[in-house]
Amino acid sequence: RVIFNPGTENPEFYEKLNQAGIKSEVACTLVLLGTGQY
Repeated sequence: RVIFNPGTENPEFYEKLNQAGIKSEVACTLVLLGTGQY
């Protein structure tokens, strides 16, 4: 899984990851850590 923090979005890279079977998401890593979702 690849996490893109807000402001680092890259739609072209999302597609490459998707084609390789790798999940990606746009989320704040600090929020994910704080809420136990990381």
